[in-house]
Amino acid sequence: DIFFVISGFLMASLYKETNFKSFYIKRINRLLPSYYLTLIITVILAFFFIDFTEFRETIKQVWFSLVFISNIGFWYDNTYFNKDYFRPLLHLWSLAIEFQFYIIVPILALILSKNKVYIYILFAISLLFCFIATEISPKTSFFIIFFRVWEFLIGYLIASNKLLKDLYKKKSLLLNISSCFLLVFLLCLTYFYSYISDLNVHASNYVIGHPGFAALMICFLTGVILIIGIPKFIQDSFIGAIFVKIGNYSYSIYLLHYPIIIIYLYKPFMGTITTFNK
Repeated sequence: DIFFVISGFLMASLYKETNFKSFYIKRINRLLPSYYLTLIITVILAFFFIDFTEFRETIKQVWFSLVFISNIGFWYDNTYFNKDYFRPLLHLWSLAIEFQFYIIVPILALILSKNKVYIYILFAISLLFCFIATEISPKTSFFIIFFRVWEFLIGYLIASNKLLKDLYKKKSLLLNISSCFLLVFLLCLTYFYSYISDLNVHASNYVIGHPGFAALMICFLTGVILIIGIPKFIQDSFIGAIFVKIGNYSYSIYLLHYPIIIIYLYKPFMGTITTFNK
């Protein structure tokens, strides 16, 4: 959820600084080489270390991933939380939604240039139907982009609002204190929500279900932090420098961490194992 808000913010900022063709060329050069390399590495590891039956299932996931519709493939098969199937590429569902959002960024920019009201209407419709779908079919609201568009739009609208950008430039002690408080609150809310979700991962309601009300609060908090910024003393600290360094490699880490862990923990016909046994 946090990732989608930040992504919407970045896409709005990047698209305004370039044109249609340049935007897509930069996105392709930035994302695709590492993405396809991850698929190749996963296939090689799976070929040598997992059962042939589950290897064929992995290849099926690769086919969906090649054309950035892995979210649809996983939606068709089962829920995100079901670990009965071996799915070393499950984490690519979010990148598939990300790529699908890239397709509509120029359309959003055009709509925004005509009338901002339409964007707010799209936000409201996406959020409303997301909550409805969470009640009826949790896996649909989780995997399908239409029910996630509102998360991107929070970041997108913040980056497109001149008044909010001006507020970001006005650094003050009060804003720094507020930002620290919000960061801590966001972290606590995220882990509290994860704990509640673990109690009933198949909950079909917009309060406990995902994405639901808790996700909405997390997204709004992320948006507020984007508006007021990270405190400068954190940015300039040693810890801040470490996070910047990690951030430079975060995309590659994200791509590779999941298939490596899942294949390392693999046991034949035991599904997707995500925890290390003592």
